[in-house]
Amino acid sequence: MEFLKVHIPTEKQFYSLYSEGCYTSKKSDDNETILTYCQNEVLFLYYTYPSHRRAYIVRFDSDNKNGIMLPSLDQPVKIISRCHASKVDKLKKTAGFLKEYCPNAFAFSDSFYVRIHFIIQQKGKINYEAIRVLLEELGYK
Repeated sequence: MEFLKVHIPTEKQFYSLYSEGCYTSKKSDDNETILTYCQNEVLFLYYTYPSHRRAYIVRFDSDNKNGIMLPSLDQPVKIISRCHASKVDKLKKTAGFLKEYCPNAFAFSDSFYVRIHFIIQQKGKINYEAIRVLLEELGYK
């Protein structure tokens, strides 16, 4: 089984990275923190650059030959969703909401996260009711 390693720099770099998901191991040293993820895991990646912010929902699958290489990842990943600017904050809040209400928030199908993407893209505040309805369809109350 192959693993995805996310190298999060601890020193000041051109960008900073925050990774959210169910990692299997975490190793830290003076230069970086390495998070290891198994196959088929979903990750939320938040990149902050000097002039903009960008977030991705990605899935790691070692069989995916058409994957995209992102900074600080050692394997290509499938991008399920991407957003920038204020939508990054909405994605962080949505990820927190998902983690609070369902223990396996990072184990849903790609179509679930695509639907989350469209909820986040709506203007205004996060539509938590739409997210609740989506979770109820999956059997969460």
